[in-house]
Amino acid sequence: MTAAATPEELSGRAYLRLVALGALIGIPAALVAAGFLALVHELEDVLWHDLPDQLGYSSPPWYLVLGLPMLGACLVVAARSLLPGDGGHSPLEGLSAKPTPFAWGPGVALAALGTLAFGSVLGPEAPLIALGSVVGTAASSLVKLGPRENAVLATAGSFSAVRLKPALTACARSINSRTASYWVNPPASPSLSRPGAGA
Repeated sequence: MTAAATPEELSGRAYLRLVALGALIGIPAALVAAGFLALVHELEDVLWHDLPDQLGYSSPPWYLVLGLPMLGACLVVAARSLLPGDGGHSPLEGLSAKPTPFAWGPGVALAALGTLAFGSVLGPEAPLIALGSVVGTAASSLVKLGPRENAVLATAGSFSAVRLKPALTACARSINSRTASYWVNPPASPSLSRPGAGA
C-alpha cells in the first residue's frame, strides 16, 4: 500500500516567479474587463437610446422592449452552439473559479453581450471572471508552467478582472479625464423594469 501522492512544493524562486506573473496578469485582465464593460455600455446606448430616438420615441417602444431581449437570446444561442465553450460555465452552478480555456473567450463574450447589452437583467461578474481567467490562461500558455501554476494564474486573472476595475476607475478620475472615466466606469445596464420602458 502506497501513501497518497502529495503535490510537489514550489521552490522559493519558482514561488516568486509565480507571484510576479500573477501580479503582471492583473493589469491586462483589468483592462480586458474595463474594455468589455465599455463595449457593453456603447451597445446599450445604441440599442436603448439612439435607436428609439431614431424611431421618434423618447423612450424604448414596446416592440423594442420585447424584441431586443429576444435578439439577445439569439446571440446567446449562437454563442452556445457555434463557438467553443457553450458560452461559459452554467449559471445554475453559481460563480465558477475554474480556469477558462482561451478558446472559450469569444463565446463567453458574445453570450454576455447578448444578455447585458440587450436588456436582460444579469450582472457582469460571471463573464468578467471568465474573461479574466481567459487572460490568465493565455498568459500561462506563453510560459511553461505546471497544471497547478496554470490554475493559479487563471485565478489571478479572474480576481483582477473583478477587483482591479475599481482601481482603474480611481486612476481615471484622479487625472480628471471625462473620456477615460467614461471608458473605465460605464453606467449600469438598463433593466426591463426601469420607469418609462415601453412607453
